[in-house]
Amino acid sequence: MRPLLFRLMNWLKIANYWVIAQFAIGFLSLMKLVPPDRALNFADRFGRMVGPKVGRHRVAVDNLRKAFPEKPESEIQQIAS
Repeated sequence: MRPLLFRLMNWLKIANYWVIAQFAIGFLSLMKLVPPDRALNFADRFGRMVGPKVGRHRVAVDNLRKAFPEKPESEIQQIAS
């Protein structure tokens, strides 16, 4: 039973990566149809929207707070962005 479960979990992981790759390829294909300045503006807005929700950003903000306790929160957020 256990080997079957491990194989199933491995297959689901691979399938998940495949689906994510297909979305990424489709997104990049659509971005090639958009003028470069609009594509960059969209990517910038998307990154600023998603970035703070990613764990790496939270770690960076936490480290900045510990390193610079005298800095205001707005400046820490600006540095981390």
